Amino acid sequence: MTNLFAVGFESLHDGASAASASHDAEVSLDDADVILFSLPIPPTAYEAYQGKPCLSDDQSFKYKEKLSRWQRELASAVRAGKTVFVELTKPQTVYVATGTVEYSGTGRNSRSTRHVVEQSNLTALPCTLSGVIVGTGTEILTAQRSQMLSQYWAKIRHLSWYEVRFAPAKGQQPLLTTKNSEQAVSAIIPYESGGHVVILPAVNLDADRKHRINSIEFVRVLLDIDAQLRGEPPVPPAGWMSETRFQTAAQRRLQEELLRLQEAEAEAEAQRERTRVQMSLQEANVIHGLLFAQGKQLEKAVLRGLAAMGVAAQGFTDGESEFDAVFMLDGTRMLGEVEGRDSAAINIDKITQLERNIAEDFARDEVETHAKGVLFGNPQRLVPPEARTQIFTTKCLSSAQRNHFALILTHTMFAPATYLEQTNDIEYATACRAAISAADGAVVTFPVVPTDNSASRASGDTETRAANESAGAPPK
Repeated sequence: MTNLFAVGFESLHDGASAASASHDAEVSLDDADVILFSLPIPPTAYEAYQGKPCLSDDQSFKYKEKLSRWQRELASAVRAGKTVFVELTKPQTVYVATGTVEYSGTGRNSRSTRHVVEQSNLTALPCTLSGVIVGTGTEILTAQRSQMLSQYWAKIRHLSWYEVRFAPAKGQQPLLTTKNSEQAVSAIIPYESGGHVVILPAVNLDADRKHRINSIEFVRVLLDIDAQLRGEPPVPPAGWMSETRFQTAAQRRLQEELLRLQEAEAEAEAQRERTRVQMSLQEANVIHGLLFAQGKQLEKAVLRGLAAMGVAAQGFTDGESEFDAVFMLDGTRMLGEVEGRDSAAINIDKITQLERNIAEDFARDEVETHAKGVLFGNPQRLVPPEARTQIFTTKCLSSAQRNHFALILTHTMFAPATYLEQTNDIEYATACRAAISAADGAVVTFPVVPTDNSASRASGDTETRAANESAGAPPK
């Protein structure tokens, strides 16, 4: 379970499953796995020097100590191999007292001169940014060969802008750039310890009414980036995924549009359009994880598939518990566990994990009833779905029946989900939700995807029924 700690990030909603603290709090980051940090704001100055705010002696001491403390905490986190995300807002520079006072003259002509120096809040960072230029803008492009931030930017770009641009030093990988691509507004800074600093442009999560949703999505994509940096990259598609039968209409349309744009002149407008289409194509590819993925990639695909069926599911973490999918269905609280296996069936271990999760969920103060368990499995994910002979083990099936859990083969969600993403078939979506709700210790059979208005929606999907029978489950 990954613990994210946010420091000074005021626009993060309480529901985002992240611990938080102000810059004034003397807290340790040792317990954090991932840190989200915003630049500290200097105190209000009542004097000025050379046109900039000048802090008093007392203010100077406290502010310098604050910057030093956070620099030490962040540096320690990076040395421990952790990821530090930094929201790069406009740097603020003030004059601070050095503690040195120079005296001159005697008697009535005596004079004291307090020495001051410039102090930027950028010194709170554990890294140095070169070629920093202050200036606000909204035209932001993804850097070439940078896939790390694709999901983040697809979800958060409408809430972002840049206030600073800089020249990445050697070893610093730019992620987002300005319009002319010469200055970065986002970059990854790696360390030999295995830790990383990820610079992000300014973001305002409460820019609209979806404050809580934006915050939850923001934290989720940050954790996805952290997982990739820690050596958990997206699962590459299996070779059989290149077959045209697995392509969706959205993919074909976007690929054709991308080919057309690649032939266009290399002007800024065309580049921005190509970037937009590339990100849209990456987003369209997420649903294919239902066929071949595992880990976080499969979790995202499952949430996407459920959303297509009209189910508002999301992952949950609160610093103590972490669940892959939580949702309401026909008035029943559902709690899902997601598992992908390379060449084997889904075994009893995941049912046991699901039982523990439900007990852990019920122990939470705000939960009053036990959730119904749903196990999303992608067994033998490296072979085409129709060739899979091992689905759920006998013990897994038996335990699911005893617990009244629903079992879902993620590859059987693919056709219904892609159909629903292209249509507004409310009746079919309702039938899909009903199939999940009705499963009582059995493998879910989704209704046949309609081919025309007269298509039957009551009979079971042939592929799903065959999978059920091969697993030992009674056909629906």
